[in-house]
Formats: sequence, structure tokens, C-alpha cells
Amino acid sequence: MRWARLGARLLVIAAIVLVVWVVYLNIHGRPQTLTSVALGGTTFLIVLMETTPLLRPPRPPDITVTNPDALPGSVYGHDAEERTYTRDDQGRLYFIEEWVTTWLWPMPLEPPPPRWWNGPGRMFIIVNWLARASLSGFVAYYSAGLLDRGFNLTLLELAAIACALMPLRHVAKQLAGFPLTWDEYRHGAGARLLARAVVAVIVAGYAFVIADFVVSVAGKAPRAIYRALDGLWHLPWLNVPIVVVTCFVGVVVLATIAGWARAAIAWLLGPGSASESALDELPQITVEGDPRIFWRLRRRRHSD
Repeated sequence: MRWARLGARLLVIAAIVLVVWVVYLNIHGRPQTLTSVALGGTTFLIVLMETTPLLRPPRPPDITVTNPDALPGSVYGHDAEERTYTRDDQGRLYFIEEWVTTWLWPMPLEPPPPRWWNGPGRMFIIVNWLARASLSGFVAYYSAGLLDRGFNLTLLELAAIACALMPLRHVAKQLAGFPLTWDEYRHGAGARLLARAVVAVIVAGYAFVIADFVVSVAGKAPRAIYRALDGLWHLPWLNVPIVVVTCFVGVVVLATIAGWARAAIAWLLGPGSASESALDELPQITVEGDPRIFWRLRRRRHSD
């Protein structure tokens, strides 16, 4: 484990060096295929090592109940190592950690009994893991060789594929026996997730346009402020601190505006909003049990 962490850190350092070298080459208009391949391979290995998945659901701890009538937030029991736990109104266990303040860490739910589809689900997890790592490496390789700074349809499509891999990973983990729910994909939560995915895909397509705009603004604004001050008085020792303070205030103002925009989006799509209430009224269709029921229903319909 220690050698794996050391290798991951060395890979991150190598990736940073390669990114700096790629930027230097692209500024001078002469990208190198070998450098792009090296950056793509390094990114692939980093994602592969940092996102190693669990193939089996973790078992919940064995709790010795000391206070069965404990209210939420109170000590409910402890384990063999004398660590204390509490539970919420739904009966979910939380590990109580006392460090400066009280932290509650949710414990894994009891996994369902083993089923025949757990094995294919684990294989699906591995395939999804390799697909996400390969996609990350290809994006790094592809982006490193680009000189066109306009809208890029390929990056948009790759971002859409990356967003599609997330619910597929959820499906794979559920097939493998992880006790998961689909609450984050339903109603208001699902609408928010879809909105974030759409924004991420659009931003990916215009990534180079946005980056060039930010760099141009970030470079022109300080120079323009300094020249304006220098036209009023030629005091460099005073102009430089004024430029720094002005740019800092500008960043704070932009962050405030972004916060207002985020609050407006949360008001439209956040918990308790009108859109979530309307989505909550939609009927739910759920199927529990053996997924082979789909094939049985299909055969029955054909026979009828």
C-alpha cells in the first residue's frame, strides 16, 4: 500500500511536468505526439490507481446495543473496539467521532443475500472502472495535441460518455450486491443531476474557448488598471499594491455573483422547490426481486 501511494504521487508529479511541457509546446505551435501519449498514459494510470473500486459490499460492524431506546444523536451502542455509534429515525447507523467537534459517519447498510447476478455485476464494475480510466487518458492525450481553440464536438461527446458511465457504475454496484438506492436519480434530485450533467457537457465542448477568455481577461485587466494609474501618477510602488487589491476585490465580486446564480438555480431546482414538488407527484415504477421477471413477462405476452 505504501509503495502504491508513492507511485501515485510520482505519477502526479510526472503529469504536472508533462502538462507544463505540453502547454509550452502548444504555445509555440508544435505539439509532439510522444508527449501527448505520455500524458495520456500517465493520466490513465493515475485514475486507475486512485479509483480502485470495491467488488464486494463492506459488512456493517457488529454492534453491542447499550441503549436500544436511544434518540437520534445519542449513543446507541459500541463495537468490539469500544467505538460508539448512533442511529437516525430510519435506523441507519453512524459512527461517532469526537475531534474538535462531533462528526457522524454513516455506516454501510446490511447487504442483500447473495444472488446469481453478483458475479456479472462485479465484472461490470471492473469494465466500468477500466472504461473511465481509459476515457480520462484519451481525453488527456487528445487535448494535449489540439491547437484549435474553438468549440470542440469531440470533447463534448467524450464528456457525455463520462456522464453516462456514472449511472452505469451505479447499476453495476447494485448488481454486485451493494445496498444502494436510486433516490439521487429520482424527482428533484434527478433533475439537478441532469442539469449538472448538461452544464458539464456544454462546458467541456467550450473548454478551450472559456480557458482563452479567462486567460485574456486575467491578463488584460491588471495591465489596464496599472496603465490607467500610471497615467495619473508615475508611482510604481503605489500602483502595484492598488492593482493587487483591485484584482482581489474583482475576484470576490465575481465569486459573489456566481454564488447568487447558484442560489437562483437552487431555488428553481433545489430541495423544496416547485419543480421538485411537481416531480414528486409523478408515479413511481419499481421492480423488486429476480430481474429474470422481465424475460418471463415478455415470453408470457408473446405466448398470449
